[in-house]
Amino acid sequence: MLFDELAKLLEESYAKGRGDREKLFDWARAEAKKTGVRLPEPLNNAVVASRRVYRGDPVGYDHLFEESGRSWPRFIAALKRR
Repeated sequence: MLFDELAKLLEESYAKGRGDREKLFDWARAEAKKTGVRLPEPLNNAVVASRRVYRGDPVGYDHLFEESGRSWPRFIAALKRR
């Protein structure tokens, strides 16, 4: 999974003090483009961390929220139907 690999690479980078975070985010964007994975923007540490914690699809949730007319009650109802 792309987010797992990105998280692993980021952890290794931070452990070694390399500071190549932006290069790793660029790599992830390129991989996502090749594989058709949608990444949220901005792509940052918070996005990677939340993806690891919740294992959800933030882009998919954004899309579902928009399809629900940006209505929280309709969005929650749509989640319950999943």
